Amino acid sequence: MVLAVGLSTASIALAQTDPKAPASFVGWVLDESHVDSGTAEDLGSVLERRDLAYSYDFDSSDPRMSGTGLWMGNGDRYRAEPLFELQTARWVITNDEGSWEGIGTGLRGTGGGDNSTLVLEGTGAYDGMSAYLGIDWNLGGGTIQGAIFPGTIPDAP
Repeated sequence: MVLAVGLSTASIALAQTDPKAPASFVGWVLDESHVDSGTAEDLGSVLERRDLAYSYDFDSSDPRMSGTGLWMGNGDRYRAEPLFELQTARWVITNDEGSWEGIGTGLRGTGGGDNSTLVLEGTGAYDGMSAYLGIDWNLGGGTIQGAIFPGTIPDAP
């Protein structure tokens, strides 16, 4: 199976031998499990959903970004036309070598759109590394495009 056009075999091989190597990757989020339905408060034009939790399996062309993910978040579902929901969440993705932890934001429902952006920091073997993930949830699971890099994402000016 072809993982992605433009992913270099050298980049993947380097990432597999050096846990600190920067690399881009593609992946998939699979097997969603509902962990906690949290609370919901109907405020008329918005439904506030709080303390939700889901678990996922992550599979990636870079083994550092494969493992089990936990999403713990909140969402505000606006009853505008078309319906949309803004989400913020704490993400943790764990495997045998370490974990990735950080914040993600999402926009769901704008005429069929469902996308998340995550910025994560590594622990364990990934200490001192960060990851940026864009997830497109429109195809059933999630399709990921991302990068792992040393340090942190640059500050905005």
